[in-house]
Amino acid sequence: MRPGLPRSGLALVIGVVGILVIGLMAWSHVSWDRAIQTSLVQLDSLNQSRAAVASAELLLERAVSSPTTANPEQLAGDLARALVFVRGMRSGEGTLAGMQGRQPFAALDAALQRYEQSLLDAGRQVQSRLRVPETVSPLDLRPQYAQVDAAAQAVEALLLRELSGLRQQQRMLDGLNILGAGLLYLVCIALLGLFQARNEAAYVSLVHSEAQLRAFAEAVPGMSFLLDRSGRYDGVYGSDDTLFGAPKESLLGRRLHDVLPLHLAERSVRLIVDALDSNEPRQIEYSLPVHGGLQHHFEGRICPLGDGSHVVWVSWDVSARWQAEQRVHVLKRLYEFLSNVNQAIVWSRDRDLLFSTICRTAVSIGGFGLAWVSWRNKGATGLDMVVRAGGEEIADETLGEVLKLEGGGPGSQVFFGGDVLLLDRLEPAGMPSWCTQALAGGLPAYAGIPLRDQNVVVGVLNLLGEEIDPQDAEELALLREVGIDISYAVTLFSREAQQREVEGCMRLFAAALESCQDGVMITDLDAQILYINRAFTRITGYEEADSVGQTPALLNSGRHSKAFYAEMWHQLKRVGAWQGEVWNRRKDGGLYAQWMSISTVQDLAGSTEHFVAVFTDITHLKETEEQLKHLAHFDPLTDLPNRMFLNAHLTHALELAKRQGQYLAVLFIDLDNFKHINDALGHAAGDELLIAVARRLGARLRRQDSLGRLGGDEFLLILEALNVPQDAALVAVDLLSALDEAVVLQSGHMLYVRVSIGISVYPDDGTDAAELIRQTDAAMYQAKRAGRSTYRFYTEALTAAANYRLELEARLRQAFDNDEFSLHFQPLINMADNSLLGAEVLVRLQPPGVEPISPATFIPLLEETGLIVKLGDWVTRKTCEQGRRWLDEGMNFGSLAINVSPLEIRRGEYAGRLRRVLKETGFPAEMLEIELTESGLMEQGPHSRGFLEELRAMGVRLSIDDFGTGYSSLAYLRHMPVDKLKIDRRFITEIPANLADAKLAATIIAMARSLNIKVLAEGVETESQLAFLKEQGCDACQGYLFSPPLSAADFVLRYLTNSLPKSEPAQ
Repeated sequence: MRPGLPRSGLALVIGVVGILVIGLMAWSHVSWDRAIQTSLVQLDSLNQSRAAVASAELLLERAVSSPTTANPEQLAGDLARALVFVRGMRSGEGTLAGMQGRQPFAALDAALQRYEQSLLDAGRQVQSRLRVPETVSPLDLRPQYAQVDAAAQAVEALLLRELSGLRQQQRMLDGLNILGAGLLYLVCIALLGLFQARNEAAYVSLVHSEAQLRAFAEAVPGMSFLLDRSGRYDGVYGSDDTLFGAPKESLLGRRLHDVLPLHLAERSVRLIVDALDSNEPRQIEYSLPVHGGLQHHFEGRICPLGDGSHVVWVSWDVSARWQAEQRVHVLKRLYEFLSNVNQAIVWSRDRDLLFSTICRTAVSIGGFGLAWVSWRNKGATGLDMVVRAGGEEIADETLGEVLKLEGGGPGSQVFFGGDVLLLDRLEPAGMPSWCTQALAGGLPAYAGIPLRDQNVVVGVLNLLGEEIDPQDAEELALLREVGIDISYAVTLFSREAQQREVEGCMRLFAAALESCQDGVMITDLDAQILYINRAFTRITGYEEADSVGQTPALLNSGRHSKAFYAEMWHQLKRVGAWQGEVWNRRKDGGLYAQWMSISTVQDLAGSTEHFVAVFTDITHLKETEEQLKHLAHFDPLTDLPNRMFLNAHLTHALELAKRQGQYLAVLFIDLDNFKHINDALGHAAGDELLIAVARRLGARLRRQDSLGRLGGDEFLLILEALNVPQDAALVAVDLLSALDEAVVLQSGHMLYVRVSIGISVYPDDGTDAAELIRQTDAAMYQAKRAGRSTYRFYTEALTAAANYRLELEARLRQAFDNDEFSLHFQPLINMADNSLLGAEVLVRLQPPGVEPISPATFIPLLEETGLIVKLGDWVTRKTCEQGRRWLDEGMNFGSLAINVSPLEIRRGEYAGRLRRVLKETGFPAEMLEIELTESGLMEQGPHSRGFLEELRAMGVRLSIDDFGTGYSSLAYLRHMPVDKLKIDRRFITEIPANLADAKLAATIIAMARSLNIKVLAEGVETESQLAFLKEQGCDACQGYLFSPPLSAADFVLRYLTNSLPKSEPAQ
């Protein structure tokens, strides 16, 4: 940029010279103008005077020619008037057209005086003529007038001569003015040349200086920028051409907001404006990802320029210094941490206090966000958290970890690796859940320190922080030293504990011998009794005084032969121990059975020096042994044969039926809805009911029939010696009728029991016990599907169905492992304007290589097996994750509705699991709708309202699914905090043609509206159904009329890309 020429000196010189020249010209003009004015005034006065004199001469000539007509008074008046003009000239009081006269100079004044005198003389003569006309003739006045005229001419000559002199003087002044202007022009030309030369030299110097400054700026190890007030780059200097991943020239014209992160750009612009407004430099420190994403740290100085519109920003990279400072800071913290660990080791009296102090120190001094100690559990299958500090956002229950040699979490790697593990960033995939929570909480770095007890790794000190450098050898060495010091303390505590344990054991053994319920007897090698405990006396009746010094023969009952005792001593000598059952005799003569263990006690040389016998009185056990044999084969509640006995008896009965060529039937009897009785009235009532049922069933059987209880509410009946298989049906009908009468419990409750019975027949349906039981079980389920309170015979179709059920159950378990489930979304439509309210989330199963499995097939099986809880948790998490992704992508989808199985509610802790998923995924609770069935809520009984209110408190929406299929109680709904009812599709399919369904749908809608509850109709597939529902005031609907369930991608393509009006929050 070419600099401007310095013009201040040149302008000053030219201005001074110009003022002088202009002043001279002005003075010359004023002087000449004044001279002309005064000369003209005097000439005019002279001419007027001469005119008056001429008038007087004319009168004089008339008087000469005609004396009678002469007028002396007029002549005298002309002379007097001429005299007035002359005197005005002498006094300088004459004027002409506003021009003022002046005092005459000496010569002119003398000439005017003569002129005045001549006029006076002429005037006297005229006066004399007037007084004595005869004394003065008009001719006598002519000479006098000649004198006056001569005097006037003399004055005129002087005036003209003066005017000529003034004209000559003015000409001289004009020359001087021309000369001054020329000199001024020459001076200006000279000065312009001089200053131009200086400017050229200054420009060359400025260019050279700018080149030097640019070279200096380029050589400085940093970047310099010229920025305007708005943060626009007007200049970029520096040696680092790749600082921003592009040539530095590409920054010209761009703004800070185009280059820097938003928060840094706004902060920088504020500093620029502050520097310009205060005209003071400003400092700035900031970090920026450069060179392919590496985070660098910079310092900068912002200095305002003199123009008030630009600043110079000099920035230099201080990453190396910052890293060094950080490393010093980290090492200082670690050294302080190590020092405090050693102090804690000195002052701590037990391991738990030490661990607690170390964890707190790691957070408060070591700079870590979370510290906890994981200790190997008793089964060595996992690491359990024993103490922690910091990281409140990470739950205690997540800090445990399963020990895996391969593929385990960070704690497992430390435990099995035996060395410090440093990770600059945790990877949550396949890791324990606390890894994900740590990343979310801003603690991505991990340090794991193995803790040893006598050189065996038994635990891990886990540390989470914002940053850890795995490559820093000094940091690694310090953490290793921390682990060594803690391990040393752990070993000391362990050894002290072992010492205390040994001492305690000594005291314990002494106390145990006295308080032990088993008899203890110590003898020498000659079998003389040296010591007995109190239990010995209690069992045998012999006191210490009766026994010590005696031999064990004191207790001989005589029931064992000499060979028995000989074998006992032989084994003692051979292997050093013997145990077995012995019958002895008490002091009172009574026999008792005891289980005795005899061991040898050896000295340090390995020689036997004592025998120790420990025995237990098992007389009572022998008495109950028979009872146990009975209990092993009979149900303790009903006293019916149990499963083991039934299996054995059925096997024997089949052999007998085979030999005799008779039919045999197996009946599987299962109580219907027995679980509801247990849940409602308690297990005691359930047990009382089972006893009553067993008695009623047993009362209808023959002696050769066998009724047993398999467990729970299941009974098995074996009918032997049947003539035809249909005889089993007669027995089944009789059993069903036996339960027609109500069972009255002790509590007063009257219960009506129904059973479902499955029947299999030998040899038509099977030839072994297991096969017959399996098939009768299948037949029983068929009876339940037929409406319960009935019986069914086994068929091949049932076997196929049972096999398919087993295969399907295995496939479902594989589906969880192989991630074969997927989510589909069916839109929920606002009937007022066909806008999207949200979507119901449905599950689909597509195993690879086979046809898709219908939800109607796998959902009931999942509920039977309990896997529905696992699927429900999966659906909840995946739904929230998908919804969170859509929100992050700016999509407006209303709400997402998920179905909750009654089993999920019965298992408990559903609200806690839901709360945890919402927190971990960040999905808004108000955008999630929970669909619950009527029957599922009714199972909760009085707890249902509290359960719903707990869900509502989270912010989720609640709806009753499949409404109309259960209790449909208006009184029940009045007290339930629900937002929506969903009319089951079976009531929509045939409306409006089916009047009953139409009336029911209309009633549900009216009932819901009266309770201010929204209504959604499921399964809308025709326009006539839609029109009817709109007419009745239904709020929303879903069904194939609008869309089948869609995959996430198809749902986005069809509904979340502005193909419908904007979504509204679900009502």
